[in-house]
Order: sequence, then structure tokens, then C-alpha cells
Amino acid sequence: MICWNCREPVGGAVCPGCGKLQPPPPLKESDFFSLLGLPRKWDVDVRAVDKAWRKLTRQTHPDRFTRARAVEKRMAQQWTARAMDARAVLREPSRRALYLATGQTDLPEQGGPEVGDDFLECMFELQMAARMGDDSVAAQVEALDAANLEQIATIMRRYDDSGEGLEQIPALIARQRYLRTARKLASPASE
Repeated sequence: MICWNCREPVGGAVCPGCGKLQPPPPLKESDFFSLLGLPRKWDVDVRAVDKAWRKLTRQTHPDRFTRARAVEKRMAQQWTARAMDARAVLREPSRRALYLATGQTDLPEQGGPEVGDDFLECMFELQMAARMGDDSVAAQVEALDAANLEQIATIMRRYDDSGEGLEQIPALIARQRYLRTARKLASPASE
């Protein structure tokens, strides 16, 4: 990338030559890992995400550009919004897994991945049991959730080693939505 102001090569948010803020990468080309300067892998330390986010926002925060031209103020706002989005996704393991698998930050509300008929039947039965006051539902949901999370972690660790094999992740993340609903039904007092 070339600085819009001094025409020097730039590799980050701020030109090392003239100190001017650069435009953020286009949204379609933007990658949260590269935006924060982190390796593209699932096993990322949350403290490293926060540290990278703080470093970027110190350079690009709109408060640093209150006396700048309107275009620079807009760029600072864009950088801040993208940095916030990147931090939110990369701090949370399930969202990070989905992002690595699909490039998306969330599943669609409708028409998402297939979770399997057996799983759906199990969720229906657990929700019905919860509505009938079955006290064992909470423990069953917790066990299913723990198994689902472990399956996600196993696949993601394998991905970190090989760089492939994420086909199941969207369905496993979708299952978490069902489990969250079942958890709420099983323990309404904890809401």
C-alpha cells in the first residue's frame, strides 16, 4: 500500500514517513487477524487480542484526529469500528471458530447449517421435559454443551496444525444456539 499523502510504502494504519492515518482495507478484503496483526489460528490468547486491539486503537482513535480534515476523521471512525468488530469476534472462541470456517461473524438467523435430525429431536425432547418441570434437563443440556464445545475445540486444534477440516464448524456453532435455548428453559431462574 502507498501513503495517500507522501507516497511512501505503508504496511499499517499510520504512514511511518509522514504520520498520516491511512484508509482501512476494504471490508471485503479485511481480515480480523491481519487487521490486529495476529496469526490466523483458533488458539489465540485473549490477552494478545486485547493488546493488539489497544495498540491499533491508540494509533487510530478518532480523539487523535479532532483537528484533522473530515476525511481523516472518517478514516479514524472506520478503523475504530473495524478494530472493535475484530476484537469482539477474536476474543470469543466460538465466534473465532465460525469466522475461520466461513469468514462470517455470525450465523444467519434463518436458513443456517443443518444440525441433524437426531440433534433436533433431542432438543425437542429436552425442551418438552424442561417445560414439564424435569429437573434433570439442566444437567443433560450442560453435558451436551460441553461435548459440543469439546468437539469444536478438537476440530479447531486440528485446523491450527493442518490448516484444513472446518466443514463441521458451522453446524456445531448452530447447535450452540439450540443448547442456549434449552439451557434457558431448563433453568429460568438463572436468567
